[in-house]
Amino acid sequence: MKSTARYVRTMTVPRTIPPGRILVHNHVRPRGFPNVGVGQDGFRAWTDIPKPKEYRPVVCHCGWEPQLGKHYRVKFKKQK
Repeated sequence: MKSTARYVRTMTVPRTIPPGRILVHNHVRPRGFPNVGVGQDGFRAWTDIPKPKEYRPVVCHCGWEPQLGKHYRVKFKKQK
């Protein structure tokens, strides 16, 4: 199965999220978070379709890039 994720380039932030896609980031919280760039100490972000099959995104309220609106993080199987 081909991945639907499109990774955000290192040390950049998308200006907008394309229609039909969501912004997602991983669980990593580098020093200085939420004021960090993509790629800093393992922090990664990408856009994806709203219901990817590879993982379950959940709404995130961490404060990273609030100007982009609602974004998501990866939910691990053990999280509630």
